[in-house]
This record gives sequence, structure tokens and C-alpha cells, in this order.
Amino acid sequence: MVFVLYLAGLAVLIVVLALGLEFVQRRGAPAVSSPLRQEPVVAPRTPALIPTGGASPSLASGAAASAAPPPAPVVARTGAVREIVLIVAVALLALIALGSDWVFYRQLDEMRAARRAWLAPQSARSDKAPAVGRTFEVSVLTQNSGAEPAVDIFADAAPFAVALSDAGSPSVDRSIRDALNHCLATKPGDRTRVVYPNPAGANDRTTLSVKRELIDWDVLYGTKILVVPGCYAYRTGGQTHHSAFCFFYQHGFSNPNDWAICQGGNYAD
Repeated sequence: MVFVLYLAGLAVLIVVLALGLEFVQRRGAPAVSSPLRQEPVVAPRTPALIPTGGASPSLASGAAASAAPPPAPVVARTGAVREIVLIVAVALLALIALGSDWVFYRQLDEMRAARRAWLAPQSARSDKAPAVGRTFEVSVLTQNSGAEPAVDIFADAAPFAVALSDAGSPSVDRSIRDALNHCLATKPGDRTRVVYPNPAGANDRTTLSVKRELIDWDVLYGTKILVVPGCYAYRTGGQTHHSAFCFFYQHGFSNPNDWAICQGGNYAD
């Protein structure tokens, strides 16, 4: 809708310029008489005056011609000034129209950005303790802090386990970064879920599953950390947006009701 209004403003600007140039050309064009009928025009003849005193007629006529100054081109000068004024007026009108269109476009863009939905993961928790050979569930609480509903929500996660000694290794950072890039390329669902605005706090709960293959005795003893990078892909105002998040959990040390947030992997567009 905003792009259509922007194109309409440009179209009005082009029309104003075209009309102004056409008006200038019409005012500057000479009047053309009708070729159907032309009356013969006879120039009046003025008898030459012969001065007294024996002066030569040719000298007298030459003196009269040199004494009479040529008429000033007042009409031509006035027409040129009028054309310049019209061109300047049309240019100013075009600049004003273009500036107004740009301001209107920026205001609509800012208003749309202020009203759009924002899905913000607030916290993660696990209601049950992990068990070897069983699927482990994680709940992510999310808030829509915008003014419009977030629709067609698609949630995804890529959990992995890492040894405590390798928690700060480049491979872990690379895995989290790959999950973030995958999130930004994810498309929303088709009439899947909707989260309505609620500036007061989190109003949505998403359950993510950790595969049972990742839950071993090292996880239960706390020598391995569970890292859960996740993603929300949704639509608001007809546009696609993403919210990437990352939480981690160390059994026996982390609070199961409030998982810690990763240093990286958190992003929103």
C-alpha cells in the first residue's frame, strides 16, 4: 500500500512537470494566422522632405535615419522573463511535491514499524528433569510486544550437546551461528499459529523437543551442556520477520525454571 502511494506521488509529479512545460511552450510560441484568407498589406509611403538651403536629399535622409534610435525589444524581453518565471515556478512546485511525497512515505514507514508485531522470547524452562534415553522437553515463553498480531508462526530448534570443557570452543560458536543463519532463511507457516499483542508480559508458550539421543549420563552428571538455539518465523503487516534465540542448560547447576541465555545466537529483524 505504501509503495502504491509512493508511485502515485511520482505520477502526480510527472504530470505537473509535463503540464508546466507544455504551458511554457504554448505561451512562447508565436501566433499563427489563418492561411484561408490573407489581405494584402500596403506599406504607407511618406513623401521625402527636401530641406531648404540646397541640402542634398540623400544627405537629409541619411541624417534622419542615423538620428532615429532603433525601437527597444520590450515585448521580446517581457516574454523571456515570463518564461523564466514560469519555469522557476514549475520547478519549485515539482520540488515541493517530491519533498511532500518523501515525507509522507517516511511517516507511513515509521508508523508501520511502530505498529508491527515483535515476537520476543523471554525465558525457557523445563518442567521435568532429563532422563537417559527419553525425549527432553523445553518450554519457551514468548511475548508479542508490538501492536499487531503475529500470524503464520513457525517455530524450529536445533539442540545439541557439548562437553563442558568445549563450551567456549569455536565449533560451538559456529554451530550457534549456523542456526542463526538458518533461522533468517526460514519461511513462515501457512495459517499455523497467531500470537496477539500483550505488552504486559509473555503470553505464548512453545514446547521444543530435545532428541533422546542427546540425553546421556554425561548430561545427567552435568559434564555436558544442552544448547538449544531456536527460531520464530512469522508475518506481520504482510511482511516476514524472524526472532532467533538461544538458551543452554547444565543439569544440577542451572535453574530448570529459568534457563540461561547464550551470549550469541539472539537476533530479530
